[in-house]
Amino acid sequence: MPRKSATPTAKRTVPGPTADRVRDALRRGDYPLAVGIARELYASGATPENLAVLRQAIATAAAHFADADRVPEFVRMIGHAEGLPADPAWAGELAVLHARAGNAPRAKQLAETLADPAVHAAILAHTADRAVRFRSKSALPDDQHAGFDAVLAAFDRYEKGKDDEARAALEAVGLRSPFLEWKVLLRGLMAYTASEDGRAVENFSRLAPSRLPFRLAAPLRAALDPAFRAAQSPEAAALLDARAQAFTTDAVVSGLRDVRTHLGRDKPLATAFKHAERVVPALARTLPHLVSRLANVFYRTILHHGEPADLQRHRRLFGTPPDDPGYHRLEAMIFEDGRHFEEANRHWAAYETWLAGSPPGWPDAVRARIRAMVLHRMGRNLAGLEEDREDGIDGGFFAAPKPKKTKPVADPSPLFRKALELAPDWVDPAGELFHRLAKAGNLDEAEAVARRLLAANPHAIAIASALAALLLRSGRAADALALRKQALAANPLDKAARVQTAAAVVAAARRELIAGRLDAARAILDADRELTAENAPASDLAVRAAVALKQKRKDEAAELAARAVALPNRRLVAFLMLTVNATLAKAKPAERKPFEAAFAEALAGPATPMEAGTLYSGWDGLIREGIEYRGQKTQVKKIHDVCLRSVDAEAPEFDFETLCMEAFRHGEWKLLSKLTAPLRKKFPRNPVFVLMFVESEFGLAKGAPRPHKVTSLLELAKALAEASSEPRHRALLDRIAELTKLANPPSMFDFLFDRFR
Repeated sequence: MPRKSATPTAKRTVPGPTADRVRDALRRGDYPLAVGIARELYASGATPENLAVLRQAIATAAAHFADADRVPEFVRMIGHAEGLPADPAWAGELAVLHARAGNAPRAKQLAETLADPAVHAAILAHTADRAVRFRSKSALPDDQHAGFDAVLAAFDRYEKGKDDEARAALEAVGLRSPFLEWKVLLRGLMAYTASEDGRAVENFSRLAPSRLPFRLAAPLRAALDPAFRAAQSPEAAALLDARAQAFTTDAVVSGLRDVRTHLGRDKPLATAFKHAERVVPALARTLPHLVSRLANVFYRTILHHGEPADLQRHRRLFGTPPDDPGYHRLEAMIFEDGRHFEEANRHWAAYETWLAGSPPGWPDAVRARIRAMVLHRMGRNLAGLEEDREDGIDGGFFAAPKPKKTKPVADPSPLFRKALELAPDWVDPAGELFHRLAKAGNLDEAEAVARRLLAANPHAIAIASALAALLLRSGRAADALALRKQALAANPLDKAARVQTAAAVVAAARRELIAGRLDAARAILDADRELTAENAPASDLAVRAAVALKQKRKDEAAELAARAVALPNRRLVAFLMLTVNATLAKAKPAERKPFEAAFAEALAGPATPMEAGTLYSGWDGLIREGIEYRGQKTQVKKIHDVCLRSVDAEAPEFDFETLCMEAFRHGEWKLLSKLTAPLRKKFPRNPVFVLMFVESEFGLAKGAPRPHKVTSLLELAKALAEASSEPRHRALLDRIAELTKLANPPSMFDFLFDRFR
């Protein structure tokens, strides 16, 4: 018998990408689907219409993720957005989206290319919204701080039931202020709580839909304004109803207050978790976006006040955190907090391995940066372990007895290298690696690390400066000068950079003088004559004098030397430089002798504190140049004697402060102690000399002076600084507080009662 043909199975048709499908997905809040369809549509035909649909989908999705603080999703969307064909309108929209997500620097960077006042106003508006939301005005321009303060003060008065005071506070917010929306919102809230529904709706309806106050007021407006609710999609209306219910019922609010009551210092988290278990289901129904925030609150609290069982409670109640599913990051930070660096690194390594596995939701660039941060942190932990071993610390008060033989600490350098591979432009791991290599004497490797960083990040001024200092000390003054000029070009008005560059100019010229290339030495000085004349005049003239002396222009050499010695406060350092340069240039003994005799006579005579300070700074500068000459090491005692004799000079008080600061900067603790003893008597109301004496005590005791030696002096320094009308004296208070804390470390009992009560 012939077989019956099977009934053909109907093929399921998949609808193609259309603009209507994109708009429908956006209406339902399915943003990834909307963007996916829009991208398919654009791929099928790159028409202006399809591009507009794609832009709308991406912008709507990015705005939603920005408002919800869903950073990975926002980063992914804004990456799609910045890859689209650009025009001024789209660039303006991207700038506003960045501001809406809190990325103010990128927003301003995009807006700088546009002459559209509306874009700049929108950026400022979203910056203001985030400032109020996060109670921080750090990203606000200075001229907007008053409006920020007024809004926060008004909300505080409103919360306390003082509506009249709230209205008075809002008077500071003008019609052109980006905080005007918050003023209108608060007026609407005051009307709402006073049951003046019509006035509340009137205020709420004036709010701009793109702004945060509009979204905050929308649930209340939907409950009061039927027309507004009817204009929403069914999904949006249902969400607004749920949020309005949360406003009008006390169950969720009171439950969260119970949680807050039990979330505090030195309180076990078990009770807080029990209250959270009661409120989370209702919170998930009414305000689902807050569940993840509550989870994050508990996550952070576990870090400082939790115990091992809390990790299981957190997982059971909230599920695993999407960005830390194994809780390795949290446990690593907990172990770091107790300085258990080896255990911390074990968890960091597991977390980094998870990141390396390309978990979903992490853009490649963000993931690479985070991995670099983890590796850098692991390297810092190993460095911290090295420090603890050197200081005899191994696990705190309750650690097991240290074994006779301890396993050597692993070298953190490979971790820093790997971090740099992932983030070649990042200064922190490069700096760590550079300084470790330089300290170990691996100068070529240290230079290579710094050069690679500067190639990727030309604005890494700190490491350029560190490399310049390293090259200068090793005799490569010309290379150091090139780096100093690069740093100065980035910030030409920076005083410290100008002084350092001028010193490098003189150092490069001095190296040419030593090599016998006299014309080259003069050419280097002539190329930056104004810079050295302002910042290193004595050193400049002293090198010129040595060049003239070698070229047999004795009258010119004498005239240059006289000019150097006559410079205010530079008499002694000029004699030093003239003597040293003549020696380095291998001038004849008869040519050197007048300089040497004049210098010896000057060292034996009186000196002002500024002359003594510049003399010491100049001598130390030669050390930092890698310059060596006969008698250099023994010369320092004579220089110290000059500094001590200068205490008896008649000079302004500030000059003595400068001399002490010079000794402090160079770590000359014995000299500083001897200087400050008579100066405290000479200027009994000056806090600088008291503080500098304390600094010398810390330095001589290697950071651990006996408290009875410094505590009363720190109290005196604090009282003098607070009583002084000089801003430079009041600026000492932070350092005084820091030293007070260091001088009185917590006892074992403080540790016990702080951690275990």
